Amino acid sequence: MGHERVGYLPKSERWKGIVQKISHFSSGKEDISDIATETTRNVRSKFKNITEDTGVISAFKFLVLLTHASKKEIPSEFLKSKGL
Repeated sequence: MGHERVGYLPKSERWKGIVQKISHFSSGKEDISDIATETTRNVRSKFKNITEDTGVISAFKFLVLLTHASKKEIPSEFLKSKGL
C-alpha cells in the first residue's frame, strides 16, 4: 500500500519553494493564490523556450513527415529520403 508516483517532480529552487508552500498551506501559513501564481509563472517560463527545444522540434518534424508519408504510394521510401 502507499502512493504511486507518476512522472517526476522538478528539482529547481523555484519548484522546491512551491512544494514547501503547499506543505505549509494546510497549516494556514500560505495563501493558495500565491501558490497558484507562482506555479503558473514557472510553467509559463518553460513554454516560453519551447521553440528552442531541439527535442520538441524533432518530434514535431517527425509527426509532420509521418503524416505526409502516409499520403505517398511508398511511405517508407519517402521517410528514408528524409533521413528516417
